[in-house]
Amino acid sequence: VFYRYNIKPDQIEVLLNRLGVKENFKDLSKEVMYRLLNEHHKYFDENKSSSTALYNAIVEATVNLPKEFNWDFKERNEYLENGFILSTVNGKNEYVSVKEATYVLNPNHSQDLLAKLKVAKVKPRVGNSRILELFGIQPVDYIEFEVKKQILDSTLNTDFQHEFHQLKPLLFVYRHQKNITETQKDKELGSLKQLKIKLCNNCEVEYYINDKKEKLELKTNEYVFEKSSKTYYIKVKNISKSYSDLKQDYRFVETVSAILCGALTVTENRTDFMLLIRQEQ
Repeated sequence: VFYRYNIKPDQIEVLLNRLGVKENFKDLSKEVMYRLLNEHHKYFDENKSSSTALYNAIVEATVNLPKEFNWDFKERNEYLENGFILSTVNGKNEYVSVKEATYVLNPNHSQDLLAKLKVAKVKPRVGNSRILELFGIQPVDYIEFEVKKQILDSTLNTDFQHEFHQLKPLLFVYRHQKNITETQKDKELGSLKQLKIKLCNNCEVEYYINDKKEKLELKTNEYVFEKSSKTYYIKVKNISKSYSDLKQDYRFVETVSAILCGALTVTENRTDFMLLIRQEQ
């Protein structure tokens, strides 16, 4: 039709602009974004990628909002109270209430645990606080775990603790070189000082979900955070002869890096952290 009537692309753009059509999703008002969220489950096929694309677009469009941005408006409040989000439920895609959905920041959580949750199809490594603010979804990291019994390799843990203690100053120096505020530097320094990780060959884990106590079986390179002891537990291979050997396991290094990113509340330095972890200290 455009070719037939000799309508050129720049003329189409002018017409769309005059009609008020935005060139970029970021140009939409936040009220319009949440109107889309409030209605999207009625029209988007749960087996197509439209919903996930919408969530990702909203995440990207809100990256550089000012800290004083006022989130208290009708459309968002309505979504947090009555909204739906596409989630994985028993291996299938399903729209569920945002109050029932869970956000997974790092993919190295226990698969046994994730199978029991309604996991929102929002991309990982965005940040727990951001996703909670945007979509009202509780992060899986907010679940409280209790490690009842752990089988530790004392030699492996001693070697790991020694290197991890030496690694902390390097991590702080690396982050210090970034363009972060003094307040953020102080916060990250405190987080690094308090960060505790233990390696276990096996452990018994319990947690509560929907007021019911459940047992959790960790697979190799999966982890849990025990809030009461403020300790991360990573299950490692029983055949690991030394920490030097263990550092050659990509998944293990990825898991430690994911824990560091979560502890420091950063998402952009995962690969660099992995390189630092693999170095001989």
